[in-house]
Amino acid sequence: MSRALVNPFYAARIRHGGARLPISGPFARYALLYRRHGYAPVPVRPGCKAPHVTDWSRWCHELPPEELLHDWTQRYPDAGLAIALGPACCVTALDLDHDIDGLHDRIQELSGPSPIAKRGQKGATFFYRHTGERSRSFRRQGQTVAEILAGGRLVILPPTLHPATCQPYVWLTPATLLDIAAAELPPLNTAAIAALFAPPPQPMHRRRLFRPQREPARLETLTAALAHIPADCDYHSWVQIGMALKATLGDAGFELWDRWSSHSPKYDAWQMAAKWRSFSRQGITAGTLFHFARQHGWRRSSR
Repeated sequence: MSRALVNPFYAARIRHGGARLPISGPFARYALLYRRHGYAPVPVRPGCKAPHVTDWSRWCHELPPEELLHDWTQRYPDAGLAIALGPACCVTALDLDHDIDGLHDRIQELSGPSPIAKRGQKGATFFYRHTGERSRSFRRQGQTVAEILAGGRLVILPPTLHPATCQPYVWLTPATLLDIAAAELPPLNTAAIAALFAPPPQPMHRRRLFRPQREPARLETLTAALAHIPADCDYHSWVQIGMALKATLGDAGFELWDRWSSHSPKYDAWQMAAKWRSFSRQGITAGTLFHFARQHGWRRSSR
């Protein structure tokens, strides 16, 4: 390890304390270097993937000052290294997990090549330029096949130890994030990946059954009603609105619910997809959403 890459504080500790003191972890050694390359380093707890700091998602939208990194280095000398993804560092990641039916090869064809990739326990993580993507996961047969990691997500970097294998994450490519600027990374073709996991067309008799609910007029009415409901409503109301959209629009309603929810200070991109999958399409209809909207002044257009 180059002496220039080691945090000066820990170089001094090792120099004065001798071999009896613990050697600094990946965050202490590399955080300042990644920050100076335009990334948002976050310390993670040894032996797991959880961050040491509770307000880490703030650094998805702004870069932490170097003084704060020095403070974290002193508080968490053995911390692993992660970076917060999103608009601040202009990086989005594509994480491939369980390879069901050979989908990983197909996903890589659709996503386009990336010059930077790393691996932990299985699969691989590829890095792309952030162009406004939202974090989302893609599942098949009950397993997560791939995830788009963007705003509100962390990605752990080498040489942090993987909590399951106790072996370090490794770079799979000659280049790392310290070799290529985020602006020079290629964009990720998220639309093509989403299309790969889109449900097959329904039989004609079922398509007729749900067609009236998916007409543009119905979507326009739901959007107008939803705009009257405060996004920071209580949890029970938030869930019922999501269920009403799924019952009326199917999975096409997720983007509308997610976009509306993002206006709340309680918005957490991590839980959106999982919560949506838990919703049933029975028991709640669009009438529930209209009821909430009328309570906040919405009136259905006579048209």
